[in-house]
Amino acid sequence: MGFLFRAISPCYEEGGGWWNRFDVEYSFSDQLVGKAELNTYWGDEETTFGQFENASNIQFGVKYIF
Repeated sequence: MGFLFRAISPCYEEGGGWWNRFDVEYSFSDQLVGKAELNTYWGDEETTFGQFENASNIQFGVKYIF
């Protein structure tokens, strides 16, 4: 069993857009892995990241390896 914590520092887009990603992964066994991820976007509405501000999200997943 293992635990992986990964935080991606904010990515800056010229013009004032930002994206931040944070995820955690946990191995329950050699075959079963769980994951949680948070994506946040913000900034000037004229930038790509700023346009996605309302699309910030949380994701959960389970992976079975056979």
